[in-house]
Amino acid sequence: MTEFAGGLTNRVELWQRVDDRHAGSGLEEEWVLVDRLLARIEPEGAGLPTEAMTLSAMPRYRVTARVGPAFAIDSELRWKGRRMVIRQLLADPALPDRVLCSCEELR
Repeated sequence: MTEFAGGLTNRVELWQRVDDRHAGSGLEEEWVLVDRLLARIEPEGAGLPTEAMTLSAMPRYRVTARVGPAFAIDSELRWKGRRMVIRQLLADPALPDRVLCSCEELR
């Protein structure tokens, strides 16, 4: 990516799970909107057969965005009605202004 800002063409929402215990000792799971941002989204495929990943695995995407404090493993990105869970975060020291995420689509 030579021009970073021009490649961020998709509007996504970043959500994080907040677990809360209530009086009945139950666990309530709630998703909270953390940020709306622009990102670049590219398909990665469903998985490599050499790594014993099934063909029915959830589709994967590589997401590139500006660095923000809210990115975390198991956070959720929502884009065009799709829900994707962040499975891997990469911070390249040579490119300190961006974060690369490997995401898996939820169905």
